[in-house]
Amino acid sequence: MEGICILRATARHGVSGPNRAAVDNVLLAALTGPYRANDWRYTRVARGIDSGPLREALESIATGGDDAALRAAFVLSRLDNPSLSANYRS
Repeated sequence: MEGICILRATARHGVSGPNRAAVDNVLLAALTGPYRANDWRYTRVARGIDSGPLREALESIATGGDDAALRAAFVLSRLDNPSLSANYRS
């Protein structure tokens, strides 16, 4: 649950350079973990911390063929197309 709070705060306030890798890891853990409420919020965080290494990690997860792969593919689609919505209906 603490990770979710960290992600929520990051989506609102951004993240500083020294903490970027840690936030990337929290986001990736949330995408691959068992917690399944409000998955769409991960896209908002990813948009705020978008980077080459984050996209590479998401692409790797997206090839897995499991539920995490679907979530990672969704996040990547929203990073690639910022005009697409990222809300509870999408």
